[in-house]
Amino acid sequence: MASTHGARLTALTWRPHAAAAIALLTLVLPTHASAFSMAGRGENVPTVQSALGGRYYIRTTPTTDFTDAGETVVYKVDRAGDTALDRYPTFMRGQQFLGWDPINGKWCVVHLKPVRITPENGMREMGQVEGLTFYAGGKRLATYSRSQLNAFGLRRQVAHLNNRLPGDFMVGGIEQVPATNTYLFTFDVNGADGKPVKLKFKIASGEPTVWQASTE
Repeated sequence: MASTHGARLTALTWRPHAAAAIALLTLVLPTHASAFSMAGRGENVPTVQSALGGRYYIRTTPTTDFTDAGETVVYKVDRAGDTALDRYPTFMRGQQFLGWDPINGKWCVVHLKPVRITPENGMREMGQVEGLTFYAGGKRLATYSRSQLNAFGLRRQVAHLNNRLPGDFMVGGIEQVPATNTYLFTFDVNGADGKPVKLKFKIASGEPTVWQASTE
């Protein structure tokens, strides 16, 4: 994770053709006032991820060092103050993606949770994913465990797929199905033969869709 001193910005994926698919920026906040210790062993830290030019953001706050205890809130920024749209009784460590579902009229959150990196596991677990969860309207819709994600072929998040190693994947983000109001969360994955394919999940339900050859 990030240092507990200062702040760091990490740009995530922007898909210009998807009007409701939102690029996110991760801002790791300083933790001076934390009531629990930060000893450099992969402890939880509160984060904010902004969307749609900063008009919306997700704030997730832990109440312990190493569990999912905490709260995640989706906010809309208004002149008179920020308005809470949805609340989830859990801390979401890792990447969060925010998208609008126009069919059901709900904000959807996709949480990609990495394996916690500690001095003990070091580089061995780097890029490994512990879980994938879909939320909407304040409710959890679906969760996939590490073993389930491995069964889908998702094994190691990487910066590029040029090495053609089976199981390497990149996050595509939230994309609109052309000429529809359906939005999908996508991955580009190296298949068993090393060739890239796309894996897609509906953000409104978490349901996986069919595999298809990647055009990237």
